Amino acid sequence: MRPVSRSSSKSGNRRSSSKRASFLTRSRSSSKGKPDWDLIGLTIEESPSPEKVLADKRKQFEDESRQQNLLQVREQRQRRGFDESQKAKLLQLMMKHGDGSIRIAWRRHFDQDGDGDLDFGEFCQGLCKIGYIGDVISLWRELGGVKENCITLQAVDYSGAEIVGYFSNWCAATFPKGPFEFFTKLDDDDSNSLTAEEFADGLEEYGFFK
Repeated sequence: MRPVSRSSSKSGNRRSSSKRASFLTRSRSSSKGKPDWDLIGLTIEESPSPEKVLADKRKQFEDESRQQNLLQVREQRQRRGFDESQKAKLLQLMMKHGDGSIRIAWRRHFDQDGDGDLDFGEFCQGLCKIGYIGDVISLWRELGGVKENCITLQAVDYSGAEIVGYFSNWCAATFPKGPFEFFTKLDDDDSNSLTAEEFADGLEEYGFFK
């Protein structure tokens, strides 16, 4: 083993001390007084501040919420267009099977018990009778059946519902048994039917037009 001279040892110590002094000097002069860890081959990433973390999370939440709202609006528009087309198909079929009148189709094929509203079972039976083919659940929802648990004539024929409502109220005020009594009084021949002329004569006779 080769002996190390004292002068060589001192020279090495001086070089080591010089490097140490240079490192400390550069460390002290670095920004914000923090050591320059790159001098020794280390890269230290600073942890983000709580404010930055909160801001990043808020931005992420806002972006996700905005995207979700856009998707909901798009789905609602698509659903609205789909439901309106289904409702239009229903009204066309009702006109066809009601001799041009939605309220006649309602009374003839849907509201056969005459109570003025339909539950889901009655609604489905009426759709089968007029040959409707489509998304029944979507149509039921569009007509307000989910919210009210039933639908009325007003959902498909607002003006017709107003006329029927006025006539029903008049019958209830004029005859103790309502429309049924009015009908039986006009059906003199027991045919269980009235012509348009017989119906108009009966309205005039009992003061409907006064």
